[in-house]
Amino acid sequence: MFLSLAMVIPITLFTSWRLQQLMPKGSGLDFLEANRLILGASVLNMVLPSKMGDIAKAYFMKDRGHLSGTLSLSLVVFEKACDLLSLLLWCVFGLIVYPEKNSLFLLMTIGVGAGLILGLILLGSRKIAIVFLTLGLIFYLKK
Repeated sequence: MFLSLAMVIPITLFTSWRLQQLMPKGSGLDFLEANRLILGASVLNMVLPSKMGDIAKAYFMKDRGHLSGTLSLSLVVFEKACDLLSLLLWCVFGLIVYPEKNSLFLLMTIGVGAGLILGLILLGSRKIAIVFLTLGLIFYLKK
């Protein structure tokens, strides 16, 4: 139990450092402030639905003058997308090395791998992301 709780500290510190690295140059976000934002978002994520603590983190980045509102929200969405892609990567790895392979695991590996590849393409190519979002908007408006 102690070891698992002790692992929370380096993960939180690494997440704070990552947020600081993702910020645009000249934003003025120091490590301590990034750590406060991460810890505050973590606490709010425990009580608010649907990762709303991270949306609150974007609000506080805007409120404290670090970024504009749209840029802070975009940064938080990008951060969460990267978290999701890292989880998908570990899922694909686990499904590949799992010793008992059957058709269900093959189907899951293909599905999770396709999600990982799609996510990497969407984060890596602005043109494809715009096409994807435009198609989503068209589909949404047709309803």
